[in-house]
Amino acid sequence: MNRRPRHTKPDTHIKAEGAHHEELAKRPDDPSLMASLAGYYGMVGRPERGFELAEQVAATAVVDAEVMATVGESFEDLGDRDRALEWIGRALDNGLSVENLERKPSLNRLREDPRYTELVQENRP
Repeated sequence: MNRRPRHTKPDTHIKAEGAHHEELAKRPDDPSLMASLAGYYGMVGRPERGFELAEQVAATAVVDAEVMATVGESFEDLGDRDRALEWIGRALDNGLSVENLERKPSLNRLREDPRYTELVQENRP
C-alpha cells in the first residue's frame, strides 16, 4: 500500500479546515464533509486524523457517487493509492462521469497510474 502523504503549504488549507470543522460540528454524520476533511488532514501533514475520518466514511453505506469520489481523493491525499483507486472505481460504477474525475486537480498524480487509465477506459461510453 502506498502511504506517502502529499504535503502542501499548511497555511493554504487552515481556513478551509476550520470551515469544515464548523460544518462538521453542525452535521457530525455528514459523509461528504468527513471525506473532505480527511483529505485536508492529508494535505497538512496529519495523516493519522485523515485516515481516521476516511475510515469512518468508508465504514458507512455511502450511496452517493460524488461522495465516493471524494473518499477516493482523500485516500490519494493521504498516500493510499490502492484505496483511492478502489473508491474512484466505486464512484464510476455508481454513475460518476469520467469527465467529472478529469476536472479534479487533486487527482493529477493518480491519473499517471496505469490502473487509473484502466478504470477510466472501462467506464467510457
